[in-house]
Amino acid sequence: MPVRLYAMTLNRSENLAPSHGGSFSLQQPWDEAAPDPRPAADGALPRLQPGSTVLVTGATGFIGGRLVERLIQQGEVQVRCIVRDSSTTARLARLPVELLPMDLRNGDEMNRAVKGVDYVFHCAYDWQSWRQNSNGLRNIVEACASHSVKRLVHVSTFAVYAPLADGPLTEESTGGGRAGVFIDTKRDLEKIIFEAIRNRRVAATIVQPTIVYGPYCVTWTNMPAESLIFGDVILTDGEVGVCNAVYIDDLVDGLILAAVSPAAVGEKFLMSGPPVTWATFFTEMARVLGTKPPQFWSSEQIQKHKEQVKKSQKIVISPKSVLKSIAGWSPARRAMEASFDVLPPSLRRKMASKFGSSPNGTRGGIVLPNPMYSSKTTIGSEKAKLKLGYKPRFDLQDGMELTGRYLRWAYADDLPSAKSGSYEPPSGKTLA
Repeated sequence: MPVRLYAMTLNRSENLAPSHGGSFSLQQPWDEAAPDPRPAADGALPRLQPGSTVLVTGATGFIGGRLVERLIQQGEVQVRCIVRDSSTTARLARLPVELLPMDLRNGDEMNRAVKGVDYVFHCAYDWQSWRQNSNGLRNIVEACASHSVKRLVHVSTFAVYAPLADGPLTEESTGGGRAGVFIDTKRDLEKIIFEAIRNRRVAATIVQPTIVYGPYCVTWTNMPAESLIFGDVILTDGEVGVCNAVYIDDLVDGLILAAVSPAAVGEKFLMSGPPVTWATFFTEMARVLGTKPPQFWSSEQIQKHKEQVKKSQKIVISPKSVLKSIAGWSPARRAMEASFDVLPPSLRRKMASKFGSSPNGTRGGIVLPNPMYSSKTTIGSEKAKLKLGYKPRFDLQDGMELTGRYLRWAYADDLPSAKSGSYEPPSGKTLA
């Protein structure tokens, strides 16, 4: 069964947001045991100034979507969301937000979107188009300068410091040379932000998240979960690689702090949770899923398996990767990749079969360790703690308890408990 992509709400009266026709529930299955998301009497949770108007790009994505939910839960703010594809707005549709069908590359549209806005959170990233990212950000910067927004918060990544050296990583660390399209693009976007700060006097801040996990995350939640559910996750025996994981709500706290703190202007902030090992990360996820934990193989076993696979199986590659290797000139490569997407489904399947890959991806089998699992980089977020008052509320066990509620809902028919007809709650910390 494919993972559920829409949001289920529960009819609970204690967590309601106002709407034009009354109230509706914001509570989701994985929120039942979560700490109350509304600000405490002592102002423990960060919040925007009541009466503010907020613009969020990338609101249909993982980080932007949770940010919007938290802003609506706070109340007393108006939220605008830029969307390109209305078919991806299911998560936002239940919220009292203004959906703006606009293109970031259109300067006039960005000017209209930003007009009257106090805070802009730029969470959008286009994996297919460098121009969409670069020109889009420049248009946002220009609109923020024209309308004197209080703060532009740009979401980047800790990967801009790659290759990551062992030991503590701080904002003073320097990255290496060219490191791939994603990292290079993120570095270029940070340069645009700092240019805007210097030349356009835009009050901007850069947030550099680490390994963000939680409900609706594909890379660090759904994909690891599918590896555990449908396959065998292998880690290197004796390897103590560091996973700088941060639960999504802690990152959202940091984003809001970056928007309201005067000390944030012109700065960049690494944001992580308490570092753990990758073995702990996968073991905790397996626990909340009720699946078998990761297995630990020696380096020799892993290498032997790689050699066996290479000898016995056809190399599994995607047609796009073939095009990428053929077309060294980036404009030609992008055109060729785009041409694959517009082929008839039957032809795409035929090409995928020819090259030995499934058009829908594959599940199951042996999942060998990613090279990054051997990294010894540690990120303590000291600068964010000192200047912004950033304080992660979730350790890995807390965050995985809530993430597990989402995963057991999303993969309800695929888990061992569903197949056996029984379910036993995972052992460990209870947040209720």
